[in-house]
Amino acid sequence: MYRIQNKTENSIELLLYSGIYPGDTAMSIINQLKEAKNIKAIKLRINSDGGDVFEALALYNYLKSLNAEITVMIDGIAASAASIIACAGKVIMPRNAMIMIHNPFGFVQGDSEEMRAMASVMDKVKESIITVYEGKTKAPRDTISAMMDEETWITAEEALAMGFCDEISDPDPEDEDDDDTEQIAQAYFMAAAALIRYSGP
Repeated sequence: MYRIQNKTENSIELLLYSGIYPGDTAMSIINQLKEAKNIKAIKLRINSDGGDVFEALALYNYLKSLNAEITVMIDGIAASAASIIACAGKVIMPRNAMIMIHNPFGFVQGDSEEMRAMASVMDKVKESIITVYEGKTKAPRDTISAMMDEETWITAEEALAMGFCDEISDPDPEDEDDDDTEQIAQAYFMAAAALIRYSGP
C-alpha cells in the first residue's frame, strides 16, 4: 500500500507499506507527489520488505532531486530495496524498528555464458547499491560490501551508530552517550573488516 496519509498546503505524508513492485511503486508515489503542488516538506513512512532494486533506485533518485525537506520514518522494517529508498532523506526510527541490507539477487535461464553474464550484472547492481549506502553512512565501500554479503539486520541503535539512521524517535532514558555510540559503530566496522580479511580465497 502506498498512498497519501496527510497533506497540508506545503507538506505531505506518504505511506509505503508494501513491497516495491516493478513498473508500479515509483511511478505511483511520484505521480502523487507531482499532484501535490508547492510541497516543501515530505514525510515518507516505510514498512516494507523490499522488492525491485531499480524501482527503489528510481524513487530514491527522484526524491533526492526534489527541492524539499525529506524525512523518512521507518515504522517497522526497511529491508532490501526499501533500505535504498530510506537513504533519500533524514531517517528517524523507533527503537524497535529495523533495517536489513543484503546482496542483490536475480534469476536467469540459459547456458554457462548467460550465467556468467548474470553474475557480472549482479556485481554492477551491488556497486550501485553500495554507492547509495556510502552516501548516507560515509562508511567504506568494502565494509558495506561485507555487510551485504552477510545479509545484515540492523537495529535502530546500530543504525544510528553506523549512519543509516539520524534520530531515534523514542530514545531510552538511559541511552548510551556519544562515546558508546561511536564504540558500537567501530565494533560493527571492525567486524565487517574481519569478514573481508577472512572470506577471501
